[in-house]
Amino acid sequence: MLELRYLILPRFLHDKTKLELSNLVNLDFLWGFSVEHSSVTDLLCMTKPRTLCLHLSARFSSETLPSTLKELRNLEKLCLSRVPEVRRSFLFFRDQHQFPPHLSHISLFMCNMEEDPMPILEKLLHLKSVEFSSGAFDGRRMVSSKGGFPQLRALEIIGQEALEEWIVEEGSMPCLQTLAIDNCKMLEELPRGLK
Repeated sequence: MLELRYLILPRFLHDKTKLELSNLVNLDFLWGFSVEHSSVTDLLCMTKPRTLCLHLSARFSSETLPSTLKELRNLEKLCLSRVPEVRRSFLFFRDQHQFPPHLSHISLFMCNMEEDPMPILEKLLHLKSVEFSSGAFDGRRMVSSKGGFPQLRALEIIGQEALEEWIVEEGSMPCLQTLAIDNCKMLEELPRGLK
């Protein structure tokens, strides 16, 4: 399947299933890649993917993944989720340089991050949409800084049940056109900076 461009893998596979994907060098779209059933280094052989959805499991390495992702030079859309047995706060990116350079869309699902991801994400200059859904963030406070998210057009914050305060500084997200906030039961008020 050397010419395969589009691949969706099952959400759940047998524990003993191992997939060898390093030969799929022409993939443009890969959905459901699991580090439990494949090697993260297989991604390094894929030079063309523009969309990638990763399911992270107990075999996840917080060191290997960022160094691999930043090598995916053509990646535009990234979706990260974890399976329930993975420890909380597994997802930790130290700085914006650990993301692919041209990333324009990111979706985080069930990541249970305790540290505010905004200070890192807002420095991704090409980012046009961000989605936090169903337990992506377990912290109580997020801050969007002045000058952050210069190209962001759409932001979804859905199912962040611990979020109590969101601060938007003046000059943050100057291009924002679409905002969705839903099922954030503890969020006390909309940020004044949104005005």
